[in-house]
Amino acid sequence: MWPFQNRESKKRTPCVSIGDIVATWGQDGWSFSDGTIDFTMYENDIFDTSILHKLPDLRTWISNLQTEIDAIINEHVADWGLERDDREIVAIDVSRLATENQVDVAYGCEQWADYGVNIVITNGRITESYGGD
Repeated sequence: MWPFQNRESKKRTPCVSIGDIVATWGQDGWSFSDGTIDFTMYENDIFDTSILHKLPDLRTWISNLQTEIDAIINEHVADWGLERDDREIVAIDVSRLATENQVDVAYGCEQWADYGVNIVITNGRITESYGGD
């Protein structure tokens, strides 16, 4: 028998708990949910808890920009002739929320299949949009 055993070591998943929110570290970065929206942080090794205090502002931005967001999404998918459009927020990347006051909001729709539209919001204003699969 080989003198070294190949043992499966259990890896602990780092987690951060703040109130009711539990953020976990996975191979794609941090992920957490506030119960209605899933959030990610791809660019941060350390979970910055200050972003949790900015989530209400983020919701206000999205609410205030909804008409503009819908118009941008329509530019991406208007020619598709969809029977219905049940677009919704799939996830929000908050990697730059603490440092640049910026988020990347990913929208998806069952009718779009694996296509998605992302809206980048900086300081409460839309600064970029892109779509792809």
